[in-house]
Amino acid sequence: MDPFGTDRPIVNIRLSDDSRKAFAAFSAAQVGYPVDFRIDGKSLMKPVIREPITGGSFHVTMNSLEEARQLADRISQGPVKLEVEPVPLGTR
Repeated sequence: MDPFGTDRPIVNIRLSDDSRKAFAAFSAAQVGYPVDFRIDGKSLMKPVIREPITGGSFHVTMNSLEEARQLADRISQGPVKLEVEPVPLGTR
């Protein structure tokens, strides 16, 4: 069960040290705003950043176990390209 009690599967993502530092700075600047998380160009979620994410890891709540397995399999194959950017004002 995910920490929010929705019974949806989660995938934990851990960043490299360099990525952790960059992501901490980015997330600190985006508190209160939605951001688009993409892995290998595929949008995973568009959460609102509630507080800076400084620990170098976060979790993604998936819609299905199959979707979670596919993402976990992709991540376990080696480095992935994580892209995070602010959601444009007109699409919030």
